Amino acid sequence: MFEKYTERARRVIFSARYEALRHGASRIETPCLLLAILNESQGLVTRLLPGGAEELARLRAEVEALISQAAGTLAPNADLPLNHPAKRVLAYAAEESERLQDDIIDNGHLLLGVLREKGPETACLKAHGIDLEKVREELDWVDPETGPGEPE
Repeated sequence: MFEKYTERARRVIFSARYEALRHGASRIETPCLLLAILNESQGLVTRLLPGGAEELARLRAEVEALISQAAGTLAPNADLPLNHPAKRVLAYAAEESERLQDDIIDNGHLLLGVLREKGPETACLKAHGIDLEKVREELDWVDPETGPGEPE
């Protein structure tokens, strides 16, 4: 399933699982994915934010507040599934990769997937000046040799 994902994008999904566990969630939700994107793609996101790194810290705090608290404590090795909106984010990311004629799925595509899901995390991004077209423009000029997002 993750053959087309770059190492960075795989790290986002792994980090989203960690964020879900850290917050006591029973599933990997879209805010967990977004928080992982913010943590793993600081260069890309900072370029998109008018307020730079300081605004990134505020955005992170807002997204953390969106992660639902699950009752009870899960074992640290719990295999957390993606909820339906998070699965759609991954499907949207694949569509965006194809739309941009990229052979890979990277963090920028995942960010586009989050924006297309139109959940409360999308409202947070838009409140900070990040929308679908702005991210598409940012990714559209990226060198095809290095792919979208940030250099490894």
